[in-house]
Amino acid sequence: MIINLVYLIFGLLTPFAFHYFGHWLNEKFGLVFSPASDVVAFGKPSGDIAKDNPSALVIKTTVYDMFSGLYLAVAVLHFCLVWFGLMRGQDWSIWALTFSDLAIIAFFLLAARNFSVHLAPLGWRDLMPFTMVPGIILPFATVLGFIGIYYK
Repeated sequence: MIINLVYLIFGLLTPFAFHYFGHWLNEKFGLVFSPASDVVAFGKPSGDIAKDNPSALVIKTTVYDMFSGLYLAVAVLHFCLVWFGLMRGQDWSIWALTFSDLAIIAFFLLAARNFSVHLAPLGWRDLMPFTMVPGIILPFATVLGFIGIYYK
């Protein structure tokens, strides 16, 4: 249920945060992945990119609005899978939860690889918190789910 809470928080707070604190978050976390990768990829710090081209921050906010909807959808999906499947001991639910989280992580890593290959090499410090947190929680949630289902 912790990962559900993470998805819910990211889904609800991200649009608010980027609409009201977008410039500060852009300077703190970078335009795409991190401030350091922005300098390598675009030749300028994130704040300068946003000042020179305000539409870049509008595009980022728009994309994050879409991500937020997807995170809310995943939060609802996870809650339903946990409540109606996992809590009732249904084996299929742990697999559905695991594969849905792995899909999120896999496609984020695919995007990070694409950015890293074509624009700027990325390290672990360059990856965004909204994907790192679920990526860190997922193995623990999966193990606890399997223990709950198979070792009652």
